[in-house]
Amino acid sequence: MHITELGLNKSILVRLLFILIVVSGIYCYNSMPKYLDPDLNFNQVVITTTHKSLAPEDVEKFITSTIEKEIKGVSGIKKIISSSSANFSKIDIEFDDEIKEMNSKIQDLRNEVDKIDNFPDDTEKPIITRLDTAFFPICLIALGGKLTTDQLFEQAEDLADDLEDLTGISEVITLGKRERRVYVNVDPRKLESYGLTIHKVVQEIHDRNRNVTSGHIDIGEHTIGIRVMGKYTDVEEFKKLVFVNKESEGVVLLEDFASVETGHEDAATLTKLNGKSAIILQVKRKKNSNVIKIIDTIKEVAERYNQKSLQNLEITLFNDTSLEIRDRIRVLQNNAGIGMVLVFVSLALFLGRRQAIFAFLGIPICFFITFVFMKIFGLSINGISLFALVLVLGMIVDDAIIVLENVHRYCELGITKKEAILKGVAEVKWPLISAVLTSIAAFAPLFLISGIMGKFVSVIPKTIIFALVASLFEVLFMMPSHIMEFTKLSGKRVVKDSIKIGKWKFRLPSLKSIKRVYLKIIIFCMRRRYIVVGVFIFVLTLSLLAIPKIGVELFPSNDAYPRFDVKVWLPVGTKLETTEKKLKEINNHLDIGIHDEIDSLISIAGFVEVEYMVTTAEHLGTINVVLKPKKKRSNSIESLVATTRDILKEINGIEEFKVQRLKEGPPSGPPVEIRIRGANWDMLEQVSLEVKEKLEEIRGTLDVSSNYKKNMKEIRIKLKQIEAKRYGITQQELSDAVQTSFKGTKATVYHEENEEIDVYVRLREDYRKDFGSILNLNVATKDGQRIPLKEVAYLYIKPTTFQFMHFNKKRAITISSEADSKITNSSKVNREMKTIINEEILPRYPEVSVHFGGEFEKTQKSVREVAMSFSLALFLIFLILATQFNSFTQPIIVMLAIPFGTIGVVLGLVVSGSYFTFPTMIGIVGLAGVIVNDSIVLISFSNNLRKNGTGRKPYFPIIRASLTRFRPILLTTVTTVLGMLPMAIGIGGKSPLWAPLANTFVWGMIFSTSLILILIPCVYIIAEEIKQKFMPSVKLLTAKYTKKH
Repeated sequence: MHITELGLNKSILVRLLFILIVVSGIYCYNSMPKYLDPDLNFNQVVITTTHKSLAPEDVEKFITSTIEKEIKGVSGIKKIISSSSANFSKIDIEFDDEIKEMNSKIQDLRNEVDKIDNFPDDTEKPIITRLDTAFFPICLIALGGKLTTDQLFEQAEDLADDLEDLTGISEVITLGKRERRVYVNVDPRKLESYGLTIHKVVQEIHDRNRNVTSGHIDIGEHTIGIRVMGKYTDVEEFKKLVFVNKESEGVVLLEDFASVETGHEDAATLTKLNGKSAIILQVKRKKNSNVIKIIDTIKEVAERYNQKSLQNLEITLFNDTSLEIRDRIRVLQNNAGIGMVLVFVSLALFLGRRQAIFAFLGIPICFFITFVFMKIFGLSINGISLFALVLVLGMIVDDAIIVLENVHRYCELGITKKEAILKGVAEVKWPLISAVLTSIAAFAPLFLISGIMGKFVSVIPKTIIFALVASLFEVLFMMPSHIMEFTKLSGKRVVKDSIKIGKWKFRLPSLKSIKRVYLKIIIFCMRRRYIVVGVFIFVLTLSLLAIPKIGVELFPSNDAYPRFDVKVWLPVGTKLETTEKKLKEINNHLDIGIHDEIDSLISIAGFVEVEYMVTTAEHLGTINVVLKPKKKRSNSIESLVATTRDILKEINGIEEFKVQRLKEGPPSGPPVEIRIRGANWDMLEQVSLEVKEKLEEIRGTLDVSSNYKKNMKEIRIKLKQIEAKRYGITQQELSDAVQTSFKGTKATVYHEENEEIDVYVRLREDYRKDFGSILNLNVATKDGQRIPLKEVAYLYIKPTTFQFMHFNKKRAITISSEADSKITNSSKVNREMKTIINEEILPRYPEVSVHFGGEFEKTQKSVREVAMSFSLALFLIFLILATQFNSFTQPIIVMLAIPFGTIGVVLGLVVSGSYFTFPTMIGIVGLAGVIVNDSIVLISFSNNLRKNGTGRKPYFPIIRASLTRFRPILLTTVTTVLGMLPMAIGIGGKSPLWAPLANTFVWGMIFSTSLILILIPCVYIIAEEIKQKFMPSVKLLTAKYTKKH
């Protein structure tokens, strides 16, 4: 008893399974987490190390290079990119794609880093962080309003604590919050007049601010403790601290030569929301958590804070990824819903309402089974998995159409319903299995794509394989039972019309007029089969020649995210306050230029993030331009970005800028990223300038920038060895004196209620801005003598480098740019730059090496791996077909649809003006397995006719098979195309990321139908003619050889 007969005999089992599948499918869908993109591990680790006071060059030498040397023994490291700036080292480590378990590699890194014992003093313990999709915030929260700075900081801290307690939230990072401090601002002239040094002030504040337990005293039967009290209980007590006046031997109070005030630590960044000071909270989620539910809960918590503050606190939630998730799910659900309606209508027109219901019912059943498998294998509901379901929508009814059509044909022959079902299913069962296997064989090799791209697309083959297997189960086991129970097809023979052309007579059961035309066309083409094949080959050649003229862009920018970022670099050394003013100026221009399109502007002075590499410095600035929803805007993001670039070009004082749109898909880097490596820093600088100049000359390049910034000025103080020895002054004493005066030194900790507040000593602000203060600074000797700094040290100003970059442990400078998609693309620019660098630049600088990274590097790798996947898919398809037909020639005939189907793909790209994108490449691979399915059934049917003796010559069987299979071939194409048409053209909403893939299928399927119905029969006849011509000779040679031996 085979599976179909089991389903027919066990109808109760089928019904119960149906209920179980529906209930479990709905449960699994609702319980699975929902993301924008699937949870991915990037195989990247970041090591960050901070220090209190080290210059970029010293950070590079004593921290970054030390760590790089120590971790070189860790296996599997693919790439190391590091940056060393003032007080901060960051090392980005990328591991080989083959490594699946990152925990052990992180532990290996931690073990190696922990071995380092020669870091400079005051170096904090290096922090090791893994990069994955959960690393990026799911939303940002801005806090502002009519509150004091302390109140605002307190509210931000309380809100962050409450959010971190929520289920699914891993971390809340506060941007813009500054710790409270007590500052002792010293007047150096008064200090000198009293014969004191700043070192003495620090020492006295530190020594006196303490309570010391000093034993106890026994009085009678009681013991009373003794404690010496010295800790300050009020800031005012600091002012009354007593010093000995070395000049008059009298006493002097701290307030006589210094002011004591409470404040906050110096700002590293300044954040504003729509021009008002704000604090930003970055909210990060845990892996496998539901973003939509988390953000709904965050909104509830924020609303409680708003109500509690009596309108003094303003909380704004922006960069809300749940909006994009909801929109993506809505679009894909609309695409699926409209596609299902179109599929049902087409089924009803071709098969009738009742049979259309049977075929259509397979769609939700397959989806529910797929949801169960997705839940079991740990997948989530995200944009990619939903897209895969829309993609497979039209495909999963194809086998139902073939079965229903064949069962219907047997019912028309007058046999019983059960017999018609058994015979109809049995006749197409193996072709159906082969068709499903070829589709699986086309998508399965996508698992071989490595790296982040492979992890990103692996959801597609998983989801599609689940759905295809489910469809095969449904059509062979469940649908026959439904037909048996609910269909009203009788065993009466249906009278058919026929048409006679020449000596052949063919019956036309339906679609009479179309079939008459088709029959005339196919006979006309078969009589001129060699010409027809030649024409198809000519058109194929033209399409292949057009491919190089179509650009390649990995993931095109689009309007999916209603936001873009403005990143500016002012001259190195620009003060933070000046940067803030410049950002305000930019905001004002944006308010004038694109005011009606803006929802909010978030500016952060002192901060820039480029390709997930964060840099903080006073001359940097970022503006997040949050736009109104697409329906409320009159301009596209592309036009707004172009307008913003024009605005920035007119503003003076900006050294470099980038205007970046957010892209869908995994991180791929900038379109152009050229890394120049070498040991000679001056040579690297010269080469980088030439490369940047050449890149700017290429038409279509935008926002060309270099990460090499040299124009930072630095005052260097060097100890005079002889004079210092004479006065007994050490390097450390000199350093401490300068640091205390200008940066400030922590003297003690002041306790106020439950808060610990650091107390810092430094020079008064006006002296900290005066170059003469350094020259006149006094350094104390061990015997208390005060020596002017200029007596024991040299002072000079020298330009220095703001940041040192390494690529694979060598110094490197990176030149990057965007590409205007209307003029050029990443591939064209990189190819042109490769030619220029190899021919014009490198011959003059042989010590320098150049590496092309970013989107171009990932594109090249993706193209190679997709080509490898395509080759493997072709082999697997051939293997399945060869097994099915037990032939070498017939699989080749069937697979001819694959190269010729690309004609439609290329034409679609040319017509739409689109590039070859990564989704398009994936679509071509998947299309290979789909467009052969109808060919399999057609050739299989023709073989059965010949086997049963219906016409000795191949003409009659292939024509009859073409006519018999005309309706199901046409219908399977129509359903597949209509299933993806809403996504391809944006009915119900458009997914810019996946629309190109849907377009690939639509155009490919449309053209493949004409190929199957016209080209395949012609090639089938030619193959048979060649076989008949050469087989007698082969048999004769074989016989002679056998007889001879």
